[in-house]
Amino acid sequence: MGWLFVNIIVPLALPPIGVLLIMIVTPKAVRARSEGNFGLMVLVKDGQLGWSAAGMCAAAFYEFAEIISILGRVPSHWPGILIPLVFSTVGAMFVAASGAVYSTEILKYPNFSTKKWLSHYHVFVFSVIITLSSAITLSIVHFTMHSIATTQSAGAK
Repeated sequence: MGWLFVNIIVPLALPPIGVLLIMIVTPKAVRARSEGNFGLMVLVKDGQLGWSAAGMCAAAFYEFAEIISILGRVPSHWPGILIPLVFSTVGAMFVAASGAVYSTEILKYPNFSTKKWLSHYHVFVFSVIITLSSAITLSIVHFTMHSIATTQSAGAK
């Protein structure tokens, strides 16, 4: 559980926590002039989750290399790990970079349809999918590695 917390939850939770802390210490007059800049959607609307996803993918590649190092060979199930990992990495790269290129306006009116919301925030929606894919892939790689390391150390005794 500690691994999941440190490697998945913390990287995704720290930016919203940071915004809340900044909002607390920001004087009301400054906050009033910056209306809308403190919402959660501002943090993620332009694909910023892609940066966390990219970090998770990099960690998964590292852990996969560790599996190879422990085994002395590429595991037999490598396509099932590397194919989703490559797709997640490429997706994370494009989603993170798209925020620098394309900016999405915050929808100001609460009376919009789900279809309009999903269409308007399509980069955010894709970033959520990529981030979930990256987190799942990293978890699979990590726990596969943990299983292999445990098996290797038990076999060495």
